[in-house]
Amino acid sequence: MTASAPSPQARHIALIPAAGIGARVGGNIPKQYLPLAGKPMLQYALDTFAVSAAIAHTFLVVSVEDGYIDDFLATQPQLAGKLTVLRNGGATRQDSVLNGLQAIKAQLGADDWVLVHDAARPGL
Repeated sequence: MTASAPSPQARHIALIPAAGIGARVGGNIPKQYLPLAGKPMLQYALDTFAVSAAIAHTFLVVSVEDGYIDDFLATQPQLAGKLTVLRNGGATRQDSVLNGLQAIKAQLGADDWVLVHDAARPGL
């Protein structure tokens, strides 16, 4: 089976699971908020999708208990109108992706593509 190419009407939507706590990394904050070369790790993925003309919108899936996202977003005016935060992250990355997909499915067209990229992977 081969994947079909997106139709001209297709939109590309980014879904970024960011509900983890980074237990293996340790530290006192989740790894997606840890600084890397002067910026929180999460910012690399968000900035890349925000400036891409190929990405229609980005959805960020965080946990209900995430106490960092609001302060982080307050410092990111370039993301206004380009990012929606979904506060329905799950216990695992797989759960967060599924929860995110379920939350946005009514907003997706039949030809839309959802691209999933983990928040703690800055090398995009």
